[in-house]
Amino acid sequence: MKPLYLAGTETLHVVLDGPALRVSKPNASDRRFPLGRVSRIVVSGRVSWSTDALLACADEGIVVCFLKADGSPRGRWIGRPSKRCDFAQRWQNFLDRPDYQEIYAQWRSNIRRRAVRFCALRMGWPPVGRTRDLVRVIQAGTNCGVGQLRTLRRKLHGLAHARCLEELARVGLGADDASLTLIVPDLITTIQWGLHPDLDVWWRCRPRHGLDDSMLAITFFERHRKTCEFHLRETLRHLNRYLEGLE
Repeated sequence: MKPLYLAGTETLHVVLDGPALRVSKPNASDRRFPLGRVSRIVVSGRVSWSTDALLACADEGIVVCFLKADGSPRGRWIGRPSKRCDFAQRWQNFLDRPDYQEIYAQWRSNIRRRAVRFCALRMGWPPVGRTRDLVRVIQAGTNCGVGQLRTLRRKLHGLAHARCLEELARVGLGADDASLTLIVPDLITTIQWGLHPDLDVWWRCRPRHGLDDSMLAITFFERHRKTCEFHLRETLRHLNRYLEGLE
C-alpha cells in the first residue's frame, strides 16, 4: 500500500470507479488507483470529490487529509477506525480521568526531551545538558533558518499530519474524536525531531532540477518514510505503555 498525493495545479476530479478511484484532469488521460493499494490520501490545490468517492475511502478506512497552499492542514476525512487494538479504549479511559491534562503534559515533556536528545545523538553531539540548550545548539548548527527550508519544513508538517491521522485511525481513533487535537501535534513534533538529522544532510545535496516546494517535501518524506514510521510508532507504543502503567 502506498500514499496517494493529489496536487491540483489544474482542477482534478475524483470519482469512484468500481473498486478504485478515478482521477481526471483537463487534456490528460484518466488514472485509476485501486482502493486496496492506497494507504492514505494527501490533497492540495483544486481537487473536487464525488460523494461516492469520499464514502468509499471511509468504508476502506482510508484517511484523506486536505492541506493549504503553505502545507498546513485545513481539513480531514477519516474512515472507520480499527477495532483490533486496545489503545483507543485505554486512551478514552485515560481522558475520563479528572487529572489527565497534568499527566499528559508530563508525558509530553518527557517524550519531547527524549526526541531532542536522540536527534542530538544522531548528529554526533552528546545529549547532555538542558533540553532547551540542546535545541539552541541544534538550530544554530543547521540550516533551519534558511527561507526555503522553513517553507519545506511547513510542508513536511502537513505530510506528517496526514501520516499521523492514518496511524491513529489504525489504532482505533475516529474522525469524531476531539482528542486528535491533543495527540497529533505531539506526534508531529516527535517525527520532526526524528527527521531533522536527515533533513539537514539532504538539504545540502538536494535535487536542484526545478522541483517545487511541495514536490521537494514529498520526495524527502517518502525517501525517509521508514524513519518517520519508526518515530511515530515508537511514540505511540511509548504512550500505550505509559497509559497501561496508569491503570
